Amino acid sequence: MKFLFKVLLLIMLTCSTAFAREIIVVTYNTHQDLALLTREILMNHFIIPKRLITLKQTQEPCKKVDNPIMHLCLNEERELLLVELKKEIITKSFGIFLLTTNK
Repeated sequence: MKFLFKVLLLIMLTCSTAFAREIIVVTYNTHQDLALLTREILMNHFIIPKRLITLKQTQEPCKKVDNPIMHLCLNEERELLLVELKKEIITKSFGIFLLTTNK
């Protein structure tokens, strides 16, 4: 999982289309404290800049929203769930990472 977040950070640096949309979206209904904790973990443990993480309060937090690269949600049972992950973007970015590091 840590590797996945490192690759997401690489996306920001290498993919110009990544700037046109939200990168990581964390949605919640009533558990704002857990959403803030999730953002802090992403920032401190996975070294993801705060500007790449969007917190959104919605009535249906685990329903797909917009077009983020990663969508996490906090359900009513206080569980963090992965709703959506754009694997093709991560795969392309990882390919670029391999090409630039194997010289």
